[in-house]
Amino acid sequence: MLTTCRAALLAAIVALPAASALGAEPAIRGMRAEPDVALPSTSRVIAAVSVTLGLTVGAIWLMKRFWPQAVARRFGTGVITVVAHANVTPSLRAHIVQIDGARILIVEGKPGIALATLPAAQPPGTAADP
Repeated sequence: MLTTCRAALLAAIVALPAASALGAEPAIRGMRAEPDVALPSTSRVIAAVSVTLGLTVGAIWLMKRFWPQAVARRFGTGVITVVAHANVTPSLRAHIVQIDGARILIVEGKPGIALATLPAAQPPGTAADP
């Protein structure tokens, strides 16, 4: 049965160009020479692509602008805060990070990473204990 279907399909495909060249009706019922759906004009395609790109760029901008604040409101600020960071040399960077009130100095460079615990920060206007 499968061979019969293949043979009928092959005969229809072979007969289609010959029939259309002679101006006869196509061998497959319901098949027409011109499509049922008209293609949109070039200006409509360009307008649709422009609107799509505009909406995409707008959505990306909104997410960059408002997403961090929304996440911070939803999940809180967290226990890890970057207090400061500086580039000491082109290959050496220093970061001060606060984790649950404790301050940690992180120095990273080509040879590796070094960590040091810093004393807790004192509020301005208070004297340091001797």
